Amino acid sequence: MNSNHWPLNRLGRLVCRWVVALTLLLLLWWPAAADAQPKCELTSSSAKYMYQPSYLLAPRDLPIGGALSAWSAPPTGDHVYRCTGTGTFGLALKVAGLSAAGMQTAGTGGGMVTVFGTDLPGVGVAFEGRIEAGSCRLSNVDLGGPGASSGAAVSKWSPAYGQWLECTGVVQATEANPVFLKASAWMRYIKTGPTNAGVATFGQPLIELRHSINGTMTRANWGFNAWPLNLQGHPTCTAQDLTVDMGKHKSSAFTGIGTASALVKTFAISVTCPPEMRGSIAGVAGTSVNIGYLFSAPAGLSVPAQGVVALSSGSTATGVGLQLKDGAAVPLQFGKRYTLQGYNYKTGSTLAIPLQAAYYQTGATVSPGTANAVVTFTLDYQ
Repeated sequence: MNSNHWPLNRLGRLVCRWVVALTLLLLLWWPAAADAQPKCELTSSSAKYMYQPSYLLAPRDLPIGGALSAWSAPPTGDHVYRCTGTGTFGLALKVAGLSAAGMQTAGTGGGMVTVFGTDLPGVGVAFEGRIEAGSCRLSNVDLGGPGASSGAAVSKWSPAYGQWLECTGVVQATEANPVFLKASAWMRYIKTGPTNAGVATFGQPLIELRHSINGTMTRANWGFNAWPLNLQGHPTCTAQDLTVDMGKHKSSAFTGIGTASALVKTFAISVTCPPEMRGSIAGVAGTSVNIGYLFSAPAGLSVPAQGVVALSSGSTATGVGLQLKDGAAVPLQFGKRYTLQGYNYKTGSTLAIPLQAAYYQTGATVSPGTANAVVTFTLDYQ
């Protein structure tokens, strides 16, 4: 046998060793897939609705810039992206389909936030948001531009994608330790001008979401939505002027200060309220507005604790006033807000407020003459 030739069995073992060594080398130098291809995936695919009133009453004397509703609570659960790979990750929120109304309102964090106009004249809406990108967090973010925010992170603003929060520096996220991107938003209605009854509608999504990988934005196909707003016009309950004939009374019938005439007149104020007077509530369903009423006396009160009204100028009788009581014979408290019971917003209602009236001796002596009094009845809505 020639000594310069390798035996076949030894050559086979050598080839096997090279194959094993090459395989190990490839495994050691081939980069991990997560490091090479950073990606973000949504963990939910359903839109979130912001909790806000779907029915509102426009207060009569609310100034422009005043709040038509309170700040809503954030939706349950945040929109979440799950990101893996090596890169920089961020999240952006943008108000879609609305233009700035040229005013601001106070946000929940104490700063000022942008008010947007709606398709209902006189009604605007303001938004705040919360954005989290990994370890970076930003709260009370003005979604209309650079402005109010709180938290250690700093957001970037652009009309193209809104408020964008990106953690600085490259992050290596793995399947076992991913980066999460979270966001939430809430809203408040603001009076921007004269208002009339109507409906404000919003496009979907109202607030768009985008995630960024190494500065490149990708828009999600859903975001935050809002229910339509039904704005009720000024409440239109009506009550007719009422004249009560108190009849004739003898001055001798009064026996001392604090005594009242034996003849008591009973009457009622009729109040008619139309259907669909509904108040501010969260969600879709509406609840009836709270209707109240108050009494006042233009000429003043002679005995406030007893509901006694002073006689009008021009009256010639002296020593008496007009006492008013409710249907249960309890003296009225002038200036107190009473609640009108029984209103049905589905059908409307005509309601009666029962009252009693009598003359009441206020002076040491009572002299005869005319004894007229005026009482003002005012409706109040909450």
